Amino acid sequence: MAPADDAGSVLARWRGVLGLAGRRLLRRTDNGLFNRVTVTVLVVAVTVALLVVVTGVSAGLASESTVRSDAADYWIVPESANTLTSVVSVQGPQLGDVHRRTDEIRSIAGVTAATPVLVEVLRIRAENGERPEFVLAIGVIPGEAPARVAGVPTSGLAPGDPHYSDGSYDGPVTGEVALSGAAADLLNASAGDDLTVGSPATGTVAYSEYSVAAVSEPGAQSPRGSLPVAVVHLSELQSLSGAADGDGADQFLVQTNSPGVRSELQGTYPGTTVVSRGGLNPEPILSSDLPLAISGTALLVVVVIGTLFVATTMGLEAEADRQFLAVLAALGLSKRTRLAVVAGTTLGLAAVGGVVGVGLAAVSAAALNWLLTTQFSLPAVVRLHPLLGVYGIGVAILMGLFALPYPLRVASETATSRELRR
Repeated sequence: MAPADDAGSVLARWRGVLGLAGRRLLRRTDNGLFNRVTVTVLVVAVTVALLVVVTGVSAGLASESTVRSDAADYWIVPESANTLTSVVSVQGPQLGDVHRRTDEIRSIAGVTAATPVLVEVLRIRAENGERPEFVLAIGVIPGEAPARVAGVPTSGLAPGDPHYSDGSYDGPVTGEVALSGAAADLLNASAGDDLTVGSPATGTVAYSEYSVAAVSEPGAQSPRGSLPVAVVHLSELQSLSGAADGDGADQFLVQTNSPGVRSELQGTYPGTTVVSRGGLNPEPILSSDLPLAISGTALLVVVVIGTLFVATTMGLEAEADRQFLAVLAALGLSKRTRLAVVAGTTLGLAAVGGVVGVGLAAVSAAALNWLLTTQFSLPAVVRLHPLLGVYGIGVAILMGLFALPYPLRVASETATSRELRR
């Protein structure tokens, strides 16, 4: 029974110490709004908010390694793909034998639609155009149901992929191209116009076989902003770009009504990862150089700045609290307990700053996304997840831990007798 009593007394003592630290922290805010404690909380909050928002931007950049589709629920992408793969797919990792794999994926119970996606850059000139322009071409296998890929509707494209012809690539060329509004403006093209199409990678040029099958409605916004996009049949883009050798594509878009499909999709290809709609997948962030560099730099800068500021402020607080610490010593509190009060005050201040910072980050991210989407017609750039809130508070507490040595040293040098004579 004695050990239980001892444990209870120790717990009660530490509750009292933490309570004393909390009350001391609150009392420091009685001197007005702008004092050392509130300013420190504000600085920690701003740095944590900056970290969370920048990390959210990194997550948004990493997610752009997938081509968005309104109907897609999952994307199958190579594990080593980076955020530049979807912009210029030159010598990037690709999936092979994609037509056969498409049939396998579509046969999975619960999958309602699936298409491989190839992203390449083409040079296109319309019949009314003065010169060829570079356009981001996306090759897909259109389905029977209308859908949008990268903001461009595929309803103008014939279903299927006839040019593939069971791997011989000698089937009929549809010559159909669906353009985004930005691409149509760039090319000065409209529905029904003939196109001259060439690939910078292979030098292949096709005359008058291609024409504009559809143009996105004015105001339709692609997730890639105002980037000129052309959607074509997969096999035709493979032939133009040289990806027909190996039947290559960059990723798969999969539509399903069953969440249990994900486990089966993960076994479709070795060396791939499955990204879900709206999910924050840490793998693209960790495997993409640019987002990892951005988030890592933000973490380093935030921790250094926050630690220095918290250490300086709490050192000044400990200096101002010397007489209070001397009174605690006179009351019989051990040095360890007095230092625990200082530590609790420092960590409590950092934690409060972290919580405020996470709230500030959520508001800032929502405002930034609203501004970009409504005022500038750009895609939402910040992707937040509850784990980022935990991350922000954890980093704030880490700042407090790194800052602890300085205020503890100041507090430990308090001379009790001298302070009591003051």
